Amino acid sequence: MNKQIIIVGIIAFILGLGIGLGPDYSTWKDKIVCNEPYILVGTNCCLDSNDNKICDVDETTTTTSLPSSTPILIVTEVEDGDTIVLSNGETVRLLGINAPERGEYCSQEATERLKELVDGKKVRLESDIEDRDMYNRLLRYVYVDNTFVNVEMVRGGYAHVYLYNDTIKYKDLLVEAENKAKMAKRCLWSKPMIPCADCIIISDLHEDAKGNDCENLNDEYVTFKNVCTFSCEMTGWTVKDKSSRSPYEFSDFILNPGATVTLYTGCGTNTRTELYWCSSGRECNAIWNNDGDTLYLRDASGKLITEYNYERF
Repeated sequence: MNKQIIIVGIIAFILGLGIGLGPDYSTWKDKIVCNEPYILVGTNCCLDSNDNKICDVDETTTTTSLPSSTPILIVTEVEDGDTIVLSNGETVRLLGINAPERGEYCSQEATERLKELVDGKKVRLESDIEDRDMYNRLLRYVYVDNTFVNVEMVRGGYAHVYLYNDTIKYKDLLVEAENKAKMAKRCLWSKPMIPCADCIIISDLHEDAKGNDCENLNDEYVTFKNVCTFSCEMTGWTVKDKSSRSPYEFSDFILNPGATVTLYTGCGTNTRTELYWCSSGRECNAIWNNDGDTLYLRDASGKLITEYNYERF
């Protein structure tokens, strides 16, 4: 009888203790403090590295500083300033940028810089809207540890921004990096120390040819004007758009003060006022994109004379 009384008493004590612990436990839970960048999720502290109040393990998109959703691979070759080869045999074209082609100004510096950043190193890849380009190369953002390689190449002036699609996720970041490179006149953006460096302007650019652009190449043209009071020797100067197609090169040409010259995309007979690119080798040989593009005019050494951007809506 005494044993039964003792057992019943113990049970009652435990039940009472449990009831009493309810509010105390809740109070203890509410006092849990997580040091930034951790946030409280349930009764645990969880990492929130991008400060969006969502636990990183629940994220559905990848941040620029922590792209952890893709496998780590090793770079076995750097082809140029925007193309690498991986240990699995895949060729990767760095997304959102375009480095100069071999032989063009700053191309060697761009290749060497990319080698410094990635050659023989473990990299992470991040995709965007488009998976591959027309050459079946992977289009990717590339990271080495916390270094965003695409942005680093643009910031150093080794590549310019090249948007396959205007809605790519890091457009603003890339454009900001390019603006900093331009202000600092790094590599691609360095200006020549020649008398005509500020003389030649673009006075007209007609990108939207009548009818089919691909069939009416000579209704696509750009006009240059010499605004200085002296002649400018333009032999060896080049004109290029944002794509990787070969540039037009001026051959034995001088632009007199106040004079203009119009460069047509198609073929024709060159004169002192009209020149012809005679663009060829592609399914469509039109140069200037109707919805927007950038023209780069460079001197014979490859340094930037002028840049002309346009967007059409």
